[in-house]
Amino acid sequence: FPVTIVWLQQYCDDDLSVAQKEVMEEIKPRLSFIIKFNYNVDFFKQIADSLRNQISSRKFVIIINDKPEYNLELFEILEELYKEEKIVQYSILMPPSNLQYIYDSIDEAIMFCKNGWIVFLDEGKNIPPDFTEKIHNRINIELKRFVYCDSKKDKSFIIQASLYKLIGGNSPKVNGDGSIDKKSFLDRVSELKAEDPP
Repeated sequence: FPVTIVWLQQYCDDDLSVAQKEVMEEIKPRLSFIIKFNYNVDFFKQIADSLRNQISSRKFVIIINDKPEYNLELFEILEELYKEEKIVQYSILMPPSNLQYIYDSIDEAIMFCKNGWIVFLDEGKNIPPDFTEKIHNRINIELKRFVYCDSKKDKSFIIQASLYKLIGGNSPKVNGDGSIDKKSFLDRVSELKAEDPP
């Protein structure tokens, strides 16, 4: 209890409305965006603008790009976002050429992600203008669970980082009976039986 008082006093002098505002700033969702670059720099600039216009939160960006000739342009766009303090950190991931599926690159990209939520945007997928705000409202205002959501139209998804790591991503897993589970991340998630009201 005394620790709580000290923590509260750093925000306000008996004004709980100020404390509430400051606390809400602290708990905005931490999001790691993994974006598959689709070789269209103009479209990527639109994604950058979407990130720029989201509500303030700790955002990390990992770009999956298998064409190094685009790296300089991507770096310049990301560096601008970083200098504007719209993102906290960014990385450009060059996947090995022998990968068969883009989801294989996600396991590598996870190394750059932080705790919170991982957002994977498939090629050509943009970010809605109120995306971060909706996640913040669901978790911190409505106090509802938000663990996983995917798009029925493409491979885009949002998942809590701890769940992705718990189910082992796309990596093969050795089961208790010695058999090897080679299911994809999507198959493993689809087998989970949890539900939550919209």
